[in-house]
Amino acid sequence: MNGMDVNLIPGPIRDRTLAGLRAGRLLACSLIVLGALALVSMHARWSRERVQERLLSTQVEADQALRIESQAVALRAESDAINQFVNRYRRVALPIEMTGIMATVINTLPASVTIESIDLDIDVPPPGRRIPTGSPIDRVVRCRLAGFAASDGDIAELVARLETTPPFDGVSMQYSRSGTVRGRSARFFQLGFHLDLERLSDDASTGSLALETIEP
Repeated sequence: MNGMDVNLIPGPIRDRTLAGLRAGRLLACSLIVLGALALVSMHARWSRERVQERLLSTQVEADQALRIESQAVALRAESDAINQFVNRYRRVALPIEMTGIMATVINTLPASVTIESIDLDIDVPPPGRRIPTGSPIDRVVRCRLAGFAASDGDIAELVARLETTPPFDGVSMQYSRSGTVRGRSARFFQLGFHLDLERLSDDASTGSLALETIEP
């Protein structure tokens, strides 16, 4: 033995063996690359799905925010409408019970006077203006009282009583005419007067206004 290597594999077989090894390595590399590409593709698909889920969630949240904002706008509009209604109501609402006013009118009537109707109109001036009643008041109840009496003297007595009875003011005769009631002559009339609601409110709050009750 002189230490020389003796290759007993024929050359063609050795070449085919080396080619097979190279093909195996190439196949292994290809499989590794394909696996890496598959992993990258799966990760990309997973990332895309996550992004789509986040986008959908964001859209849902945006829709909810829009609905909440729309509801808030509607609630603000309703609140403004309610506040406007309350303000209008406070401007025209009567500060006292009208039954007291009616009782005071009825208990002021002379014996021969009969009331047929009482009409009330609330006058509220536009902002910046005042009702021309001689005082800077904010609102006025204008009243019309219609009925009949035995004579003009009884009507004049009713006017005098109302003029001296609070809270009536500006009492005036609007008309008086002759007529008959149950076959008897009578005088039909209509009076006009107004109530100062601001003064009524102040008097009612201080207790200086004493309205009557209807006597049985």
